[in-house]
Amino acid sequence: MTMLLSLLPTMLWADSEWNNTINKQSEKEEYTLSLNGSAVQSTEGYFTFGTPYSENPSRYNKFNFNEKFAGTYDDVVYTKGLKMEGSTVVEWMSTKPATVTIVQSTWSSGEMKTIKFDNNELSFESATLDEANGYYEYVVENVSVGAHTITRGSGESGLFFVKVTYNATDSSDYTFDKHNAFGWGCCSDINGTPYQLDGGWHKENPTYTILYASGGDDRQAIMEAIETFDIVVLDGSQGDFVLSENMPLRNIKHKSILGRNNARLCTQWYITSDLRQALNDANVNQYRPDAGTGGYLSNGNWVDEAREQHTRQVIIDFTGDETEVYRNAGIFKLDSSDENIIIRNLTLVGPGSVDVGGTDIISNYGATNVWIDHCDFIDGLDGNLDSGYREGSNMFATYSWNIFRYTDRSYSHSNSNLTTKTKGFQQYVTYAYNIWGEGCYSRLPRIEGSDVHLLNNYYNCLNNSAAIAIVSNSRDLVEGNYAVDGIKNPFSGGNTDAQAYWLTRNNIGFGIFDNASNTDQQIEVPYPYVCFPTADVPTLLTDANGAGPTLSYDDIILPDGEPGTIQKTVFAIKEGDTFKSGQTIELEGIALTFGEQGGADFLAAKTEALDEVFTVYTPGNDVNGNKQGGTFYVFTPQEDGTLTVAVKHNSGKPLYVEEDGIVLPNFNGITFDEVRHYTFSFPVKAGSTYKLYCAGSKLGFYGFVFKWVDDGKGPEMLTEEDYVYQKTKVNFYQRNARFRLCSSISLNDYQGIRIDIENPQGFDILIKNAEGKQQRKAISTSSFSMAFDKTILGDSISSIELHNTLNSKNETIYHLYLIKSDGSEEDADIKAFKNLWECKSEDIYVRKQFVHSIDFNGLWTELNLFDDKIPMKLKTYKGLRVEFAEPVSADNYAVKVYGDDGNRAIGKRVTTGLSTTIYFSDYSVTNEVNRVTLQHIKDGHGEAKVICVWLIRQDGIEEFCDDFSPFWGCEINSVTPMTTAISSVNVDCPVSNSGIYNLAGQRLSKPQKGINIISGKKVVFK
Repeated sequence: MTMLLSLLPTMLWADSEWNNTINKQSEKEEYTLSLNGSAVQSTEGYFTFGTPYSENPSRYNKFNFNEKFAGTYDDVVYTKGLKMEGSTVVEWMSTKPATVTIVQSTWSSGEMKTIKFDNNELSFESATLDEANGYYEYVVENVSVGAHTITRGSGESGLFFVKVTYNATDSSDYTFDKHNAFGWGCCSDINGTPYQLDGGWHKENPTYTILYASGGDDRQAIMEAIETFDIVVLDGSQGDFVLSENMPLRNIKHKSILGRNNARLCTQWYITSDLRQALNDANVNQYRPDAGTGGYLSNGNWVDEAREQHTRQVIIDFTGDETEVYRNAGIFKLDSSDENIIIRNLTLVGPGSVDVGGTDIISNYGATNVWIDHCDFIDGLDGNLDSGYREGSNMFATYSWNIFRYTDRSYSHSNSNLTTKTKGFQQYVTYAYNIWGEGCYSRLPRIEGSDVHLLNNYYNCLNNSAAIAIVSNSRDLVEGNYAVDGIKNPFSGGNTDAQAYWLTRNNIGFGIFDNASNTDQQIEVPYPYVCFPTADVPTLLTDANGAGPTLSYDDIILPDGEPGTIQKTVFAIKEGDTFKSGQTIELEGIALTFGEQGGADFLAAKTEALDEVFTVYTPGNDVNGNKQGGTFYVFTPQEDGTLTVAVKHNSGKPLYVEEDGIVLPNFNGITFDEVRHYTFSFPVKAGSTYKLYCAGSKLGFYGFVFKWVDDGKGPEMLTEEDYVYQKTKVNFYQRNARFRLCSSISLNDYQGIRIDIENPQGFDILIKNAEGKQQRKAISTSSFSMAFDKTILGDSISSIELHNTLNSKNETIYHLYLIKSDGSEEDADIKAFKNLWECKSEDIYVRKQFVHSIDFNGLWTELNLFDDKIPMKLKTYKGLRVEFAEPVSADNYAVKVYGDDGNRAIGKRVTTGLSTTIYFSDYSVTNEVNRVTLQHIKDGHGEAKVICVWLIRQDGIEEFCDDFSPFWGCEINSVTPMTTAISSVNVDCPVSNSGIYNLAGQRLSKPQKGINIISGKKVVFK
């Protein structure tokens, strides 16, 4: 494996054959790596060498440091080379222009062997021979950025050595992509299997919102935003965000929480100077912080530790708050249900540290694949960032470019970072490029039950007690860290009896632990990284682009489009309210129907406050019956969102929530031993129906809160030009009802007409001129032509009418074409049709259609047919039809249906011609369809031209869909408009009858100015 050669190695192995020196000079930086002749077996190093000679493995495949090469090079003593089997090839990549020095030892005869750089043989004349020490030196200057190779001749032994020299650099020259996560957080197992730690960017079009401080408690708004959006941006331009208590995040996956404009999140409660004085007066710090010497508090709670007991009692006496809610004064609390979380560029201010067993600024209690980056942690109550305690599996996290510190607000227990575990599971954490600054006393970090990589961190916390403390059950790599003079106990390494294994290297200020190890085991991390020169760490981490919230406004990359906001509908029962059985209340985004089976009215007769919103409830009706027979409430949301319902739940009665007639797994018969007044929440989907009830029992009801996302984009901005007329439906109410098709035509320009009509029987075409003379003919075919008779009509006509010759009848007219004098056809202005007598028309429009040219790259490659409707409930949809611009062969393509398990293909239906219809009832699908694809079923390349998919609802309404995406092995090569959408309508083609509606749900004959609902989508006509 070829790895990046950066300023320092991405990875050095404890038991590898590398011999490494670093010479930092004022004019240049030299990074020198030497290797004896044998191969490096690990694939993670910078260089990949040829196969070692296998004649005597015990001799040639094992490195022996006791065998020294007879000489030195730049004060480096080199080992003796070994014979290689085949040529030796070194592959590497330079991130900067460089000068490369290549050294190889001579043979005993002084003979020189072939050496090539990037396949160009280096001339013997260019080499410098050191006869005394027995090696040749080649210098290759101006080596470009990119991949390079160095090759030796086959079967050669002897030293082979490469040195790379870069020009002098400053911190701006270091290569670091600040937008990409790295380290253990990007791993899914201890072998380093990659994990895409991308937070809110886990999907192509993530949702996002921007929040500003409200001047009050911002806790609920931030929590709701994190639960709702993929990316949450906290903007500090309007002041600090204030939190009444920490924010526990549950089941939060694939989220980014970002700060800009100096965003600060601050706890509402903090340690004041008066409280500090009260603690001093009580001499709380004289007590031991160890367990086993505590006692009871005045609120009846037992505390194990003496100092914590006395501290908490002082605060209770000082504040009068026996609930001790202040102990929750933190920012974020993550748990093991959270995954793929990014938190960046925030200043996080706690209340000040004090020994009360409280919460941390951020408690990562088990969230995995987490990246916390470029943040400033100040004055955590119990700690700044504690990590661990996951149950069920290992966890992986990266904490980088952060500052941890405490101010005079803190009182005691300034212990920054506890990195530990319980339940026998291990966590894997990278601490990289962080600063432990003023006020940090200990736990920087304290490590147990964790494999930790401490890389290029800066310890500038004088008056501390201890810095890095390795305790037990861990394997830790500590490299490139810098501790200023005066740091106490910068490194305390555990012992192997406690299964604490550690390796330190290239540190400064660690004394005897700058470069040391307590084990001969290999300690490694399985991911690439950049280790900067240790001497540069203080400058790198404290400059304008260093640790802390130093990312600029432009560094916070956001998706396209406007930010969204959370919309909320709140409905609460009020005193005196009465609701009829079956009554429906339509509110913004949702409708509520009171259960019809209840019979009597719903009276708001009970007052018993649940919270400040829900204070009055209706007890429901005393109805007995089966599972469906109790009081029930039905919700029909028009948007995807979250519904929170407040209820009174009788004891022993099972509560159910149904979605489209199917009970939700988490609400399948919930019971309690006593009456409960409470709220519960669940996600809802637009267009689905949700029914709440207790089996055969009353269900008290306070009201509900419905939240959904306004994505900021408003309705889909389409104009009339985005839609095309497709047909006109006419209702004829009696015989001889008449419908005008067009008027005022000069017969010097036109010779006749053609009409496309669905049911031709029972209709005549009547043509009139201004003098009242008529030409009439019965329609005989669905595509009917009729020539103008000038002997009757003369030079012009005044109107063309469609006459119904039968009783009441409905008819569909697709198009009327005027046949010009040269025989060509011209589409008449269909929208100028007019109801003349006893008829009414409705114009039907469809969205303009496009031809999607799909390239299939081989056998079984597939195209997703409707991404925006997955999954499809069978209660709503019964099938679909795929339309093509060109015929496809059943030998080449199939429509493939995936059923309830989301993976198994339930069945196939081959496609033929221009259209294929399938019904889900033909397959063993029970609840929902999770994917439908168009699959290429023939070897080799294939191309299909797909127009659209019509999703067929259970009520027969068809929904237009052209939201295609590659599933695998195919690509959308082009999307071009349909050029024959009007001029060549095939009357046998199926059409949509989904109709057009206004926001009130009223059907329209054609789109109106403003917002319309067409095929279930909001569109705007200007």
